Amino acid sequence: MAHWFHRNPFKATAAQTFDVRKISMKSDFSKIIGDLRNARSSLLSLFNDPLASMEKMDEVSGDYFSLIQGFWFINLTENVFQYKWTQTLYVGKPPLVEEDAQFDFVNMGVNVALWYSKHSAKLATKPELKMEDAKEIHSCLKKAAGIFKEFKDNHATKLSNPPEKCSDLDPNVLECYIMCCQAEAQEVTIARAVEKKHKDSLIAALSNETSKYFQQADHQLHSHDQNIVGKWRKYLQLKQKFYKAYAMCYYGSALLSEEKCGDSIRCLKESFQALTETSALCKEYIATKGAGSTIQPHQHAFYINFQKELDRKLKKSESENGFIYHHKVPPVAPNMTLQATHGLVEPTPYTVPVISSNWNKQVYSGFNITKNVVHDKKSKLKSEKEGEVQSIKEPDIKVTKDNGCIVS
Repeated sequence: MAHWFHRNPFKATAAQTFDVRKISMKSDFSKIIGDLRNARSSLLSLFNDPLASMEKMDEVSGDYFSLIQGFWFINLTENVFQYKWTQTLYVGKPPLVEEDAQFDFVNMGVNVALWYSKHSAKLATKPELKMEDAKEIHSCLKKAAGIFKEFKDNHATKLSNPPEKCSDLDPNVLECYIMCCQAEAQEVTIARAVEKKHKDSLIAALSNETSKYFQQADHQLHSHDQNIVGKWRKYLQLKQKFYKAYAMCYYGSALLSEEKCGDSIRCLKESFQALTETSALCKEYIATKGAGSTIQPHQHAFYINFQKELDRKLKKSESENGFIYHHKVPPVAPNMTLQATHGLVEPTPYTVPVISSNWNKQVYSGFNITKNVVHDKKSKLKSEKEGEVQSIKEPDIKVTKDNGCIVS
């Protein structure tokens, strides 16, 4: 399993007190606002724990999502509360500030999806991966893709202001996250196929599709500011090239089993060339400045072990050709006609919890915003300055050995 997970940082936000003392007229309204304050605080705290259970994250994030939606139906979003959020790809840039509760809702949704991707990376660092761990990694990545997709398709488009380019709410950035999670989930499937000694043709087909996913993810960012997205793109490019090498390696092995030894040798040599290009991209990735954890993928056991396996397969094909087949090695590798029919990953559908039933007519009657809030530039500037963003502790995802991976 390829453990060189690149992860962009969590989004940081300012604490939100939801101070409604000037507008609350009844205790019912104050109570539900207090519940929302606590739900938001609890969710932000949970981001600091990459090994919390998926069930706990579902519960805590669900509480926040169901409560924040009560603001959709009252005129609070553009009058009282401001929300500050950093963006995962922005390094050294100030947080974005909006007076739209849906801005908080969508940014929090992105952070929840990021937690699932970081949870999977943290699980993968275990010295010994059990089947249950590998299944959870696979499930987490599919769920992360589903959450990114839900907020991209159904919520980011409803913001009062259009998202900035290269921000996390940029549809291309969200689509990149979706495809990256799908591709990484397929890496788990490939690892399982290798460990279970499935047919080389199946491994080749899965690897080829995974390479395409990384390529398509990279393509989402090609027109964006490379000073912002460049490091992430290098990661996607090295993964795309690596799985191209992986696909050609196992395709070459499959051709040998069909006694097409010349074609086998050419594919394996093409695999070596792709792996050489991967090594160059790995070094470029390390040298590129930008957001995200920096790892050294070409020094990882998974990478080194694949080099050894590729060398073994090429020597075997060359030996068989020299002793038995005497086939001419073509100058160009044959087109890979294999199609993966099993193991392809789709995002796990995610639906945002419905608005809390605690929001009712009686609660809504408990506030009045028109008489007690002064709107002027001075008070607005003061509110923009209040509240520093609070960073979230990033999990340590360093890996020192290649772990086994089994997904049934």
